Amino acid sequence: MAEKQVSLTPEQRALAFAKFTRQYMQVLPAISTTENGTISFDLPKARLINKIRLLITDTIKVKHATSTEFVPAAMAPFNYINNIRVTANNGFSPYNISGVGIYLYNLLHNKAKTMEPFHSKTAATVAASRSRTKLGLEADSTGKDNALQIVVDLPLALNDKNPVGLWLAQTDDTVITVTINFNDADILNSALTGFTMTSGGISVVPMVESFSIPKLREAFPDISMLKLVQEQNQTIAGAGQIDVKLPTGLTYRKLIAHITDAAGAGVADSTLTGNMELIFNQADIPYSVRPLLLSAINQEHYGVTLPNGVFVFDFASFQGLANYAGSRDLIDTEKITEFWFRFQAAAAGNVRIVSEMLSKLR
Repeated sequence: MAEKQVSLTPEQRALAFAKFTRQYMQVLPAISTTENGTISFDLPKARLINKIRLLITDTIKVKHATSTEFVPAAMAPFNYINNIRVTANNGFSPYNISGVGIYLYNLLHNKAKTMEPFHSKTAATVAASRSRTKLGLEADSTGKDNALQIVVDLPLALNDKNPVGLWLAQTDDTVITVTINFNDADILNSALTGFTMTSGGISVVPMVESFSIPKLREAFPDISMLKLVQEQNQTIAGAGQIDVKLPTGLTYRKLIAHITDAAGAGVADSTLTGNMELIFNQADIPYSVRPLLLSAINQEHYGVTLPNGVFVFDFASFQGLANYAGSRDLIDTEKITEFWFRFQAAAAGNVRIVSEMLSKLR
């Protein structure tokens, strides 16, 4: 007699998944590299992977003939990470993003305040702080050691509630690789003169958060939906209208714009005139918002004032808690030929776009 197929709603499947699985947090062996180095590692072939966390530490020695303190770059210490790339041998890259990009992406949660970096001149204060991201700012003529610590999250699921976007690692033919490369000197403000910086050695401790494979077929989550977080940059030659062409073919869930001046600092809202717009096929403009208003909306959604120059279009239908709402306003670009982000720049600089997109495995 044929086995009867049970059809469950996504809500029922999520409840069954929560009932018949358990969470695992496993730390992988620490990996070391030298200044401006690159590290790479494969994730264990076990369970359903929900999130990758990275603990990055270093001791940076800063020397100057007379100064006892240095000024960090605008987005330090996150610009210490040049690129993070997560790749799978099925052709997808869940993450391809800079350190600054992943910092901005991690901000968009309900506890965004905890993501703010901690900078301190004294080594004792840095050591005493329990901030997840911290950096000492001391210098002297012989070279002063400063502790650096960064913790970044690479969530694969859409959020911590729904088992959508999990990656099945427990197969013989699945290989998921994480590659990180560093650019240490970017920590120093480019306007500084007479400073030298050397790395004492970079250490990366990865941690994988995963869930056990449920024994009941009805409790197995839908793993056909993948989340992809990608970054692109475009130089702003000068004042005027800036059009950023965005990739089409996937479904957009979030869009972060980070507009900086020629020195890399985020621009003030007051310098941006006109509206920020998202444009489909050159004619359809569903979003046209003044920068000051978008900044206020972002503050309401995420509970913090975002850094200067950061603006977020969140299509996940905010409903009281960031990142936990539905799919009503997601932008499916599979059937449109052009997708643009437009704004008015006041001067030369750069615009970084971090996109969270969804792809359906066929």
